[in-house]
Amino acid sequence: MKLKLAIHGGKKAVVAKPPYNWPDVTKEEILEVMNHMVHNNISIYDRAHPLGTLEDDFKELTGRKYAIAYNSGTSALLATFYGVSLQEGDEVIVPSYTFWATVTPLVRLGVIPIFAEIDPETLTLSPEGILDKITTSTKAIVVNHTWGNPANLDEILKICKENQLTLIEDASHSHGGTYDQKPIGSFGKVAAFSLQANKPVAAGEGGILVTNSVEVYERATLLGHFGPRSIQTINLDQYAPFAETGIGYKMRIAALSAAVGLTQLKTLKERNKIRRENMQYLSELIKDLPGLKVPIEQPKGKHIYYGYKIVIKPEAFKVSISEIVETLKAEGVKIKQADPHMLHKAPLFNDNISRTPLGWPFSNKEYCQKVDNKKICLPITEDIVYRLLSVKPLVKPALNVIEEYANAFRKVWEWALK
Repeated sequence: MKLKLAIHGGKKAVVAKPPYNWPDVTKEEILEVMNHMVHNNISIYDRAHPLGTLEDDFKELTGRKYAIAYNSGTSALLATFYGVSLQEGDEVIVPSYTFWATVTPLVRLGVIPIFAEIDPETLTLSPEGILDKITTSTKAIVVNHTWGNPANLDEILKICKENQLTLIEDASHSHGGTYDQKPIGSFGKVAAFSLQANKPVAAGEGGILVTNSVEVYERATLLGHFGPRSIQTINLDQYAPFAETGIGYKMRIAALSAAVGLTQLKTLKERNKIRRENMQYLSELIKDLPGLKVPIEQPKGKHIYYGYKIVIKPEAFKVSISEIVETLKAEGVKIKQADPHMLHKAPLFNDNISRTPLGWPFSNKEYCQKVDNKKICLPITEDIVYRLLSVKPLVKPALNVIEEYANAFRKVWEWALK
């Protein structure tokens, strides 16, 4: 007997209140911020606590020699690209399916983003999609661990080695994740993390760059810092003259944000464990439902489930994806149709931008003739982004809620399948 759907006046499948609120601001974080406001300077010009402590903890998290805190993940990415000495006209291979901040800092440096395909199983950059994008102008590959799911680093590192390319990790989704039992952020020449409020380490706003390269570290420091911090950091002869002034930007993280991020790091391992248990349990309960595919990990990867994306096969259903989403919502599932991010389709990368202040590379005729993103065809990306459902990950113990979620899926599927 079919159960009456909640959207049609029936009882909801999910009656427990999901503990989904994030960020979860704890008493410890409030006390840390209050203590800093009372006893310390709320602007930090060097590596004093909590800024320096936050950097040290990220070094420990990733096994890297150097770490620098910034005011956002976007700033950390800009410093990352500057740190590896990318120049105007260089090409960098990037996934089209990513948040725009993975790519937009490249444009500020005059670097040309070359969009590549994703792996339909993991939603991360496809090694096969990289190969036909490499030219004599290619200098680097940016890999993102999308929604906390590590990319195929073995194959991508192999491509980088064979073609003498720099690997850069956008680790904004994957704090505490691992690949081959090694920490995410330890594979590229440099990696950047975001500390924005939705991220696994939520500082409100903030970013972290990590690297083993002293040159990357000092160049990246000069881009976003000046005064005492730069003077403490800069030792290489070619950069020492600029230590006091820096070279143009002030991108320091706020001391209070650093205090929150530092406290959040203390519970990251346990939160990742709980979120992983919750979302893997959901996968186990719904994986056999027709017409959907639950998130898939790389064989060596450890997904931390910053996001949980289900791939839908529309041909299996007699109703639309939007109807499925609204019906699941009515049952109490925290779900939406995922935003269809495709940067190669975004106006920023399609109109040659002569009417905006961006300038290079879009105002450069040679670039415009060489790279026409309107002609790029990425069939996997262009198909799959419209078939993604996004379930809000649960960050506290909630196996009872997960079971009710699974009941909601079964109830809706009984109605929706052909």
